Amino acid sequence: MDKQSDASDVAITELPRQEVQRALRLWTWEGSAATIWGTFCGGAFQTGFALYLGCSEFIIGALAAIPAFAGLLQLFSSYYAQRYGNRKQIVIWSGVLGRLLWLPMLLIPFVLPKSLWVGVFLLLTVLSSALLNIGGPLWTAWISDLVPKDYRGRYFGRRNMYAGFVGMVASILGGLFIDHATKQATMSQPLAFGALFGVAGVFALCSFFLGSRSPDVAPSVSAAGASAPGPKAALRYYSAPFRDRNFRRIMLYNAILAAATGIAGQFFTVYQIKYLHFDYTVMQLLGAVASIAGLGVMPLWGYLADKYGNKPILAICNVLVIIAPFLWLVTVPDSFPGLWTVTHGGHVIVSFSKIDICVLNLIAGASWAGVGLTQFNMMIGLAPPEQRTVYVSAVSATTGIIGGIAPLLGGAMITAMAETHFPATGMVRNSYHIVFLASALFRAVALLLLQPIREEGSNSTRYVIDQLRATKPIASFRNISRLSKGSVASRQAAAEQLATIRTPVAVEELVRALDDVSLRVREEAARALGEIGDERAVTPLVVKLTDPSSGITNAAATALGKIGSSHALPSLAAAAQLGPLSRQLAALEALGRIDDDRVSGLLISLASSNDASVRSTAIRALIEREDPSAGNAMAVILDRETDPATVTTLADALGRARTRREHRGAWAAAARSGPDFHTDRSPFRNQRRRKHCRRPRLALPLPGPGSLRAR
Repeated sequence: MDKQSDASDVAITELPRQEVQRALRLWTWEGSAATIWGTFCGGAFQTGFALYLGCSEFIIGALAAIPAFAGLLQLFSSYYAQRYGNRKQIVIWSGVLGRLLWLPMLLIPFVLPKSLWVGVFLLLTVLSSALLNIGGPLWTAWISDLVPKDYRGRYFGRRNMYAGFVGMVASILGGLFIDHATKQATMSQPLAFGALFGVAGVFALCSFFLGSRSPDVAPSVSAAGASAPGPKAALRYYSAPFRDRNFRRIMLYNAILAAATGIAGQFFTVYQIKYLHFDYTVMQLLGAVASIAGLGVMPLWGYLADKYGNKPILAICNVLVIIAPFLWLVTVPDSFPGLWTVTHGGHVIVSFSKIDICVLNLIAGASWAGVGLTQFNMMIGLAPPEQRTVYVSAVSATTGIIGGIAPLLGGAMITAMAETHFPATGMVRNSYHIVFLASALFRAVALLLLQPIREEGSNSTRYVIDQLRATKPIASFRNISRLSKGSVASRQAAAEQLATIRTPVAVEELVRALDDVSLRVREEAARALGEIGDERAVTPLVVKLTDPSSGITNAAATALGKIGSSHALPSLAAAAQLGPLSRQLAALEALGRIDDDRVSGLLISLASSNDASVRSTAIRALIEREDPSAGNAMAVILDRETDPATVTTLADALGRARTRREHRGAWAAAARSGPDFHTDRSPFRNQRRRKHCRRPRLALPLPGPGSLRAR
């Protein structure tokens, strides 16, 4: 076992696929264990413990600022790791030591005088945050080296989804435990918090064990300046992110967004405890709504980010996060714990505030899940692989400074306005509401700063919105997921559903399904692409049209006809003139649907083919085009045609074409007749009224072409 452990500490340049998958599974489980620790030692439980120790609103703001300022240490840890290597040891040991420092915190109320509680609590929080931040950029570089670039959205989406689920369950169980312990007097409040921190320590050890089993991957290229000694080399190393104009933009965006969350983040919990008078169970249950929303959309955000790019998805989510602070302004205290209560008279009273918080948590949970995922992926995507550690450290440093000042500013604002008289009615009724509005303002500014950031390969936000509006995202995503896995019948059914929905979001996945092992799935995928009608599918369908081994040449031709792109014309024209016969006929039918002046001439020439089926199909395609310029050519074809069915089809088409010309002439004459045209509307109005009067049909003498000319 020791040998295996030593071997896993060695950074390997490239790992086998099985080892990469194993490492990613370990980090998925590690994320869940770390989330449980963070749930029990952060958020509402940290704030509640701080309030018990006697921390003021300003100190609560300082608690949120400590981890942000501690992010500055990441600059030094990244330089050390880049120069001396062994990032795995730094990540693993700094993480477990930082988390286990919360075990001494549970002893504070029992072994120290009350006057030292707040000071020692802040000191241990500083040390814990410092250790946890040391390994931050190293872990980011490590995991980004493990996860393939085109798989990051889906992997981190799934990892965050699992972590969010266990975090939600842990928060509810923790809230129930604290409330039961304190309200039922089964144990004192400090003992209840101590038990919670002790359980968190167990999961910290689980996180350490899982992370230590993962192999490291050495960067393929060392960062310039990191391995060279001297202050100039260090200066070049640290200044690289700040000399990158595009990366400076994302640093500024992250910093402003950190200010938006930092200025009000901790005070949402304080507001619920002190102003709305919620207990921990209610807070955690309401918070679970946000977790459920995040869990539900996280795979969708990951899929869309991999498909369209991180920036447009981040912009959409950034718009949504602006809404939540405004919904906090309409909350008011109520005196019952649930969503509703029944009075003695049988009247039902609904808790408007709790329903409002459920709604805002749905919006915030779904949108912040997308922000966190795409913000992280865009950051590591824009950072050069050989300098990713220092780039991530620079982001942590800038967000640390701004994000550290913001909670202090929020706490100072609330403290300064504590004695301010606010109106009892209206949108702003206390100092917390001022801070919430400031948070909304920072979120809006961040959205503006996102626009100049360039991400290679990403689509515009408008394009993504148009794609989503043209489809049913949830149903589409469900069928897209089924398209790549499951039985043949399941994959075929998924393609059929996508054809029915006609979602442009699924084009890339359906294109990949053209290479499915099942012929039925390939054919259904081609049909779905034709129903969707997106020109992105033209080139892949042309490839299948010209490849007889694909087995879907006919389906590809039909799909190209439905799409109707002139880019497919050369390939369809070639297929219409060359065997096999079934592909010729499918290509001819497809040509009839393409709006291009060159098609009629090709169909006229093929209407003289020696093969009756080719001739008949070309004529039908020509008729379907309804090209007025082809009338004379069809009359000539009619004169020499001997097939009875084709003669009937041609004669009917020419008759309809003649009727249309007559109608157009009558309309033109009526229009020239002056104002009476507007009152009488149509010279054929009386004809339309005589529904039961039919025009006599001419009998066609068959089969002689001479008799046709005589007619």
